[in-house]
Amino acid sequence: MKLISASFLAILIALPLTGAARAQVIDPEVMVEKVAQERNGPLVTALKEQGALTMTPDQRLPPSFDFASMDVGVAFDGDSHLLTTQGMKALRSVAAALGDARLSRQNFQVAAHMAANGRADTARVSAKRAQAVVDHLVYFYGIPRDRLVPVGYGDSAPRNAGNPAFLENTRIAFVNVTGL
Repeated sequence: MKLISASFLAILIALPLTGAARAQVIDPEVMVEKVAQERNGPLVTALKEQGALTMTPDQRLPPSFDFASMDVGVAFDGDSHLLTTQGMKALRSVAAALGDARLSRQNFQVAAHMAANGRADTARVSAKRAQAVVDHLVYFYGIPRDRLVPVGYGDSAPRNAGNPAFLENTRIAFVNVTGL
């Protein structure tokens, strides 16, 4: 059963509470294409072929590594780990992609990133956000837990390093870690 049309693509702008990012409902087909293992870049591909990729899926991955991945805007209530209704809608489209037969044997790091907000606990909150996303996908959509590895990055890997407080830095990345 398809949860949403594969051609459906919309950006929902959540009227956020303080610190909340925009929720993004993605086209599952686009996600399948972006995160498939064969989309890994040349560095990761070469390291895997040489048997030199010695990390585990629960580690923070170096930004220079070109794993197949996709950032998704998942909205949370303020600076908490609680999903908003818009965040849950975004995860519905992610679940449709992860349930696709082409990704059914692939594993993903659910990497939660936060904008620098002056708080010392961004690593802790982002770890809880990653876990909340995994729990939601497991409980509501039946995605097997062993395919998803939650990792909190805090504000350590901003998308926009020139403005670490920019909301663009608050995101959930689904990183294909199959084979690690």
